[in-house]
Amino acid sequence: VLVLERHARVALENSSRNSGVIHAGLHHPSQWLRTRLCLRGRELLVRRLKRDELPHAITGKLIVAESAEGVAELEALSARADDRGIATTMLEAREVTALEPQVIAHAALLVKPTGVVRTSALVRAIEAELTDAGALVLTGAEVLGVDARAGTIEVAIERLRFDAPRVVIAAGLGTDALLTAMGLDLDALGLRQRWVRGTWLALPDAHRKAIARLVYPLPE
Repeated sequence: VLVLERHARVALENSSRNSGVIHAGLHHPSQWLRTRLCLRGRELLVRRLKRDELPHAITGKLIVAESAEGVAELEALSARADDRGIATTMLEAREVTALEPQVIAHAALLVKPTGVVRTSALVRAIEAELTDAGALVLTGAEVLGVDARAGTIEVAIERLRFDAPRVVIAAGLGTDALLTAMGLDLDALGLRQRWVRGTWLALPDAHRKAIARLVYPLPE
């Protein structure tokens, strides 16, 4: 197994530039592969984090309703959670305040298995496991193209070309360019990425512990 990484070390892009949330698997339809992978993945991920003593916390998540109109949606989410074996608790306004004094809500659903993980540490642990098992992680190796041919796939990186029986592409935001270079029609295949900008705000150290749990609005 050969891992090609274009940067000087792993986890400098998407892998360590996300929210680091360990999702419960609540929000998407049950028949979606994404949902099935999330439910099974959470179980495996938490087991690994505990085994390797990697930095994480199962904090729980509050999905809040700002008014009485949102309570029915919370109850529907609670029923869905029950069907999937996800532990949740419905909270009234005073119970929300008791848990999180800084959160003002008419009601909330506490999703207990949700947590956070330091993703950069997780990726480095996976890298160490790969190398211990005999895989080669080659850094500073940007893939210039993948040429699929009968019976083999030719991969070209700077100063090197080689054949491989199969290739797994996990190029993050660079995936579109790589797949297009392979001659694939991303729009026809429904694979083109749709980027949405997000804004992150960092709190001063004095306020870092003002909220202990994740807090989400009702999903739209």
